[in-house]
Amino acid sequence: MDCIETIFELVRVANRDFGFLVEIARSDFPIEGISMPDLPWWGRRIEVNTRNIWMPQGGKEKGTVLISNARVGTGAPIPTGIMRFIANQLANSILSNIRKGADLAVTPGSRWHDRVKKDLDGFYKDLAAVEAAAAKRRPISVTNLPGPEVFDRPTKLA
Repeated sequence: MDCIETIFELVRVANRDFGFLVEIARSDFPIEGISMPDLPWWGRRIEVNTRNIWMPQGGKEKGTVLISNARVGTGAPIPTGIMRFIANQLANSILSNIRKGADLAVTPGSRWHDRVKKDLDGFYKDLAAVEAAAAKRRPISVTNLPGPEVFDRPTKLA
């Protein structure tokens, strides 16, 4: 049985104006000075380049819209039908795990609940600010997404 793994850098940026979170997960990042784990002789390391936008529905609506684009480099050709099947199975598994994690995050006594309460790096505070901003705007949905103007920023960063 093959061992398949990926190593990636994860960057998260919280937009506190419109209210959304952008995530970028990519395998193509500088590794100078970073000790990478050895890959077993039977293993394969795949490359990923994923971009996610997590957008609370906002207004008085509950729920979050996830827009995701993922590119995976397997290092070997895989027929389209098989790749589509794998991608669909993986997407369903990821979404199921996200829902389970969300449930655990609000379950007192779970390690995820404790992690949210401690908020060691301020990430959950950022998410609360995203939710607060989204609550002040009109609701969005999969069929009613905002335009590209929500991504505009000043040409000169402070």
